[in-house]
Amino acid sequence: METELIKLEPDPGKVAQVEPEVEQPSLERKFFNLRTLASFAFAIVIIYLFVQRADLSLAATWDRIRAASIPLFLLAVVVYYCTFPLRTVRWRALLINVGFHEDPNVRVPSMRGLGEILMLGWFANCVVPAKLGDGYRAYLLKRAAGAGFSRTLGTILAERMIDITVMVVLLVVSAFYIFRGSSDMANGVVEAGVLLLGCVVVGLVGMRTLGSRAHRILPRRLHAVYEQLHHGTLRSFQQLPALFVLTVVIWLGEAARLYFITHALNVPVSFLLVLFVSLVNSLLTALPVTPGGLGIVEAGMAGILMTAISKDDAMSVAILDRVITYWSIVGFGLMLYLWRKRRTRLG
Repeated sequence: METELIKLEPDPGKVAQVEPEVEQPSLERKFFNLRTLASFAFAIVIIYLFVQRADLSLAATWDRIRAASIPLFLLAVVVYYCTFPLRTVRWRALLINVGFHEDPNVRVPSMRGLGEILMLGWFANCVVPAKLGDGYRAYLLKRAAGAGFSRTLGTILAERMIDITVMVVLLVVSAFYIFRGSSDMANGVVEAGVLLLGCVVVGLVGMRTLGSRAHRILPRRLHAVYEQLHHGTLRSFQQLPALFVLTVVIWLGEAARLYFITHALNVPVSFLLVLFVSLVNSLLTALPVTPGGLGIVEAGMAGILMTAISKDDAMSVAILDRVITYWSIVGFGLMLYLWRKRRTRLG
């Protein structure tokens, strides 16, 4: 059963007519600007300092990677990319929740089209900092379907909120059963996750409580943008049980990917530890410091794994995992980006 969470005034459909136009983002220009190049340089520094401080042997790490089981590694790749259709189904459900399928001015793409847009958003997050890929995803749907940019961005914001909620719950559960409160590192991670969840709850409650009263404090030119973002975010939270179940499956798939990587390297660890590490990985990826969390994620993942396995094994797992979750996204995303760009020119 669908539950209507909030009634907006004025009618968001009317507001959408005056929503400001969004400038077309250029990934090439953003990639080669000083801020992006500096973020990549910062990522390299993080990795260098971590390798030096942990006294890692790159030769030993490379030997471990070369000895990895290729079938199990490929299975990890398959499991990872199987989560993308699930993410696409979830995003489509959010778009339905906000009424895009009932809007005669919006032509919602097929599952394949939505999947391509979602992948390009992930690609953008891997090559530019500050999570700009989320805005790029909203822009691509606006261009492909005529959907309002701010309302689409609201569905992505709701998606992030659902992800964070499920991630923190799973993080707390896995940390409790693994560490039982005995690890300062795990306690710190859990506290950071709970703090992040608290920010999400406060933001959501604040958005719902303020409603159209936010007009009193916002400049007039932002009224339409806020109304659409407000509508897109809060209307997305319908059919919550189904959305949460789908999200749990997605994050278990993320853990399964890392589980197969550890076994490909013949480093068997418990699934709960793998779940904990994969969730921490995702939380670090969310930090808008470097593109795709580059450098931060590798150091964080290896650092946590070093509490349970050897340094070389931990670094090997982190590198192989990032080959899938970062470098393969860059590779496939770049090919998709160039293909769509060429198709647009020819069309």
